[in-house]
Amino acid sequence: MAGIVWTGQVNFTDSSDVGTTGVATLTLTPDIGVSNLPALVNGTPGLPPKLRNITVNQVTAGQTPSASTFSKVSDGGPGVASEYDLVLYINKGEKGDTGSTTITSASDVTGTLSNGYTIAYNSVQSKWLISPTLAGDIYAPTTYSSYSGNSNQATLATLQIPAQPFDWRPDVDGFALVNPTSGASTKVELYALLNSTVSGDTVGIGPGVVGNGSLVSLQRAFGGTISSTAAYGRVYAGQACTLYLVAKNNGGYDNWSITNTNVNFTVKVNPIPAVYAKPLTLTINGSPTGGTFTLTYGGYTTTAINLTDPPATVRSKIEALTSVGTGNVTVTSSSTSSPYYNYTITLSSNLATTGFTATTSFTGGTSPTISWS
Repeated sequence: MAGIVWTGQVNFTDSSDVGTTGVATLTLTPDIGVSNLPALVNGTPGLPPKLRNITVNQVTAGQTPSASTFSKVSDGGPGVASEYDLVLYINKGEKGDTGSTTITSASDVTGTLSNGYTIAYNSVQSKWLISPTLAGDIYAPTTYSSYSGNSNQATLATLQIPAQPFDWRPDVDGFALVNPTSGASTKVELYALLNSTVSGDTVGIGPGVVGNGSLVSLQRAFGGTISSTAAYGRVYAGQACTLYLVAKNNGGYDNWSITNTNVNFTVKVNPIPAVYAKPLTLTINGSPTGGTFTLTYGGYTTTAINLTDPPATVRSKIEALTSVGTGNVTVTSSSTSSPYYNYTITLSSNLATTGFTATTSFTGGTSPTISWS
């Protein structure tokens, strides 16, 4: 429109209600002729409105929500945006169907569920194993024995502990009051022995004092080399055991005595914190003369094992299993030639102690079977 000179009459009307809409009408009437200029020209767009607050209210699934509201807070003005508050009412999602756990049927989980068991990962099998929780109780004898004399050994307590679902070692504690002796050469000490008072592994020692009587305190101490995989002082999963509290006179042969009311002995089951090696003895009963058997471990089954297969051959067939692998099993036998009617199978410390199952196809003999111990 630049360069236009207007000569004529200009009329301003408020027919569009200037007070409410802010829009007016200008009528341009030229002195001569008729104007063809547009009646209105667009103004500069105003600023978009601002949302000051947005409130979302969730309504129970299936209920009709209230109408959402959009309310003005301020009108704004030239260069200032108007403000609004927005209140929304939206239904919650409907409740889904009740789910069910499928973890025990997963392809990478193996084992049998039992109360108190948990899941632990086994890197050799690349699977999760259902394993016992490594937690043990404390046991104590119900009765104690007294002793008086000059013997070099006396058993003060016998404690039987039931089989546990994991390998463990005894954690012992106790004491005995040794009464004054008739001589100065005695040295009475305490020992906690596993499964035998003669040849059992030493799992606790209480050092004594030469001469006069004393309170001898028993404490955890293993007489042999132990490690996470060593057999010394170890009780294997599934095996019950007996602990003996023994007093030994390691000095002269004078008289000494201990009264049962002055003796105490407790044993805590101390789980070995992993799944370790466990010897499994396979015995073939009934003296079969031929045939074969197979072993299954972790869902995998060996090729047929013959009665004439030496331990080395049996080992290679077990190692071929995906669930075992090379270097993870040893096999021995008390038989020196075929037929081999027994094998002792020891799994690596990386494998579970759930054991094998056997399927037989024997010939001859008298109702031949396989048993495990």
